Amino acid sequence: MNFMLRMAFRNALRNRRRSLFTIASLVLGVGLFVAAKSFVDGIEMTMVSTQIDSEHGHLRVVTKAYLLDEDYRPLDVPFDDASAVAALFAKTFPTAQVESRAQFMAQIGDGVRTLNARGLVVNPETYEKMFRIGALSPPPLGEGGVQPKAWAWMGADLASAFGLKVGDRFFVKAKTRTGTVNAQDGVILAGLLQSGSAMTDNFTVIVPSSWGAKFLNLRREGETVDYATEVFARFGDPNDAEAAEAAVLDAHPSLDAETWRENTAFVRAFNDIRRQHFYLVVGIILLIGALSVANTSLMAAFERTKEIGTLLALGYRASSVRALFLTETLLIGAVGSLLGVAIGGTASAWFERHPIRLTGLDEVEGGMPMPPLLYFKLSPEALLYGFLIGLMVATVAALLPAIRASKLDPLTALREEA
Repeated sequence: MNFMLRMAFRNALRNRRRSLFTIASLVLGVGLFVAAKSFVDGIEMTMVSTQIDSEHGHLRVVTKAYLLDEDYRPLDVPFDDASAVAALFAKTFPTAQVESRAQFMAQIGDGVRTLNARGLVVNPETYEKMFRIGALSPPPLGEGGVQPKAWAWMGADLASAFGLKVGDRFFVKAKTRTGTVNAQDGVILAGLLQSGSAMTDNFTVIVPSSWGAKFLNLRREGETVDYATEVFARFGDPNDAEAAEAAVLDAHPSLDAETWRENTAFVRAFNDIRRQHFYLVVGIILLIGALSVANTSLMAAFERTKEIGTLLALGYRASSVRALFLTETLLIGAVGSLLGVAIGGTASAWFERHPIRLTGLDEVEGGMPMPPLLYFKLSPEALLYGFLIGLMVATVAALLPAIRASKLDPLTALREEA
């Protein structure tokens, strides 16, 4: 075995230029595979986590009737079980974060322009703990230490459409829960929402329940809590979402629930298509690498006909000759694969810490929303698969030349080189 390894190592270095070219082709293919897998996995991780962190949590609960008209964000659809759902979560999953909010169709403007937007009425102190959308701090006190009458937080991109800055004023107009239209002028922009979610950053204005509940008549006479259109839960273990969904639907048949996996199914399915495209390109590059390996092995077999004939004449078995050629190729493949994994892994690790900023891109690839920051996700599987794929490509590519070399007739081989 040691003799074969020494011979294989010597033969691998015999034509260094050809061996370096073969190694380079494997480095390119394996490195791109690791980087492509990390990139696509990072897109999926970024988009799924953005949806969970800014919009959905791990579980969303609404009424079935509300889902029928959700695009219009009605406030007149009863959700009498909202408090009971929150109590169920608190009892079944004591460590879960539970939050409710009321969505409404809003119009906002600066006195010159008006845009439609999604409005949310929330408890800012608890909402910002559950959703990572930026600080929901109230504006500074006014003259004499008086709290402003009305304030809100707006998506950064939505605010930029008006040229609004923190501290500026705008108006909010909306249809209330009772069906009347109400407007509030002089609303102070207390802060900007920057979540990475297109819905939050481009279309959303958040109103604190301290004045938003009264503005939209969310608490009617005799009610003890403000009305909500949705209830959200976030669990220590995201896998608890399915069990919580089953518990809610079992206790409240009139409700509908959606886990984070169901909510992001379209994102993950779309990303699978993207993953296949990347792998197709990488596959073509690896095919070129395989041809390079095959060419190296085939040229080695032609150049060493006399040597192979001598080995066979001395009693070397055909299987030993095949093993020798495959060992030579595996040495080259191992070096190329290791270097490819190292380079691809290093690049992926860098972009895992320093995300790619997609400045000015809100939507790409046929309307699929894209977050402004894309993180790579380097995994041990990417490194392992990349290394094994490199070895497999080298082995398969060298198999035919190795078989051809092992089938040479010793006398014919010696005569041809004589």
